[in-house]
Amino acid sequence: MFSSIDVSARNESFPNSLAEFSQIVGERYVITGEALEPYTHDATFMEGQVTAAVLPATTAEVSQVIGACSRLGIAVIARGSGTSLVGGSVSLSGGIVLSLERLNEILIDVGNVCAVVGAGAITGSIQQAAALYGLMYPPIRQAFRCPRSVATSHATQGVPAASSTVSRPTT
Repeated sequence: MFSSIDVSARNESFPNSLAEFSQIVGERYVITGEALEPYTHDATFMEGQVTAAVLPATTAEVSQVIGACSRLGIAVIARGSGTSLVGGSVSLSGGIVLSLERLNEILIDVGNVCAVVGAGAITGSIQQAAALYGLMYPPIRQAFRCPRSVATSHATQGVPAASSTVSRPTT
């Protein structure tokens, strides 16, 4: 049985929260109005209801946004690149989309044959970075055609956690 959630009380705190989010991530990275449309859906048929998308660039900013939302009672939906086919990044009860797209740093540690990447790093970009060092990031073959993020891949279990390392190609 499905039930709906009354978000009207939560939405009353949005004007103040938008200003707070702007102080945390910068006004440019708090998306509202018509520009919000790409954040209301993923690659499924589902359409969501959100008041804003907030795009942090660091884990500290993520923490501050989550803290503000917790304090204000605002629902949060995390989102990678919006390519999910399971609707996991679509909010059906209002709130904000916490877009992880700016957390896209890729560090290749050749000596340890691993990569440290941000949740918004695109799989194809990780593959390209690894290839510069004769390594590979193997999980998603179609990653060059579809800009799938690490967050999307792991959140939808499209990639087992153990495959988050780069490897040396076998010949």
